[in-house]
Amino acid sequence: MADEVKPPEQANPATGVGTPPPADVKPETTPQTTPATEPEKYTLTAPAGSALDADEVKAIEAYGLENKLSKEAAQKELERIGALKGNWVKKAAEDNKKAVEAAQRTMDEEQKKTEEGWITATKADNTIGGEKFAEHEDLIKRHIKAAGGEKLEAIVVQSRVMYIPEVFGFLLQSAKAAGNDTFVKGGATNTDNRPDYIKARPNMDEKGNLIK
Repeated sequence: MADEVKPPEQANPATGVGTPPPADVKPETTPQTTPATEPEKYTLTAPAGSALDADEVKAIEAYGLENKLSKEAAQKELERIGALKGNWVKKAAEDNKKAVEAAQRTMDEEQKKTEEGWITATKADNTIGGEKFAEHEDLIKRHIKAAGGEKLEAIVVQSRVMYIPEVFGFLLQSAKAAGNDTFVKGGATNTDNRPDYIKARPNMDEKGNLIK
């Protein structure tokens, strides 16, 4: 009977007796697993007075979560962006204010030139201006105040529209027709204080009744 073939003996670590296992055979090991961690969740808050609106805060918050920034880092980024925007808004407001003021100055200068041109043209017209310009100017002002009060005076006189030659001539005729032509050299004035609409109608008495 043939001799029975026995498998090679494993080497005994203590005695070294036996045949060692092949070098490429590795002992079985249990893999170590790291428990999964959920990403950090947080809500960012804009500081008081921040230039950021609610949508911008949400966008920065989403950016921080997506890029795995800590809440502290994301909050600092929010405040940094808010400060940049605040500076930009402030500068834009200052630039806008300067532009508006410059435009207003230009308009005022142009308006002043226009008004000076009206007065020059009216004074040059001997029919309504000339040597009697100051006299006619005073007459028109008194007529406007008597006919329409302070509101009409603000519209026509203070706005200086009355100095347009055509307007000046029309008001002068109106004042004379209403009986307001009371200017007398030397400062004397007519003492007739009746309402203009009565003075303009000789057929009316002081109460406004028709004289038969």
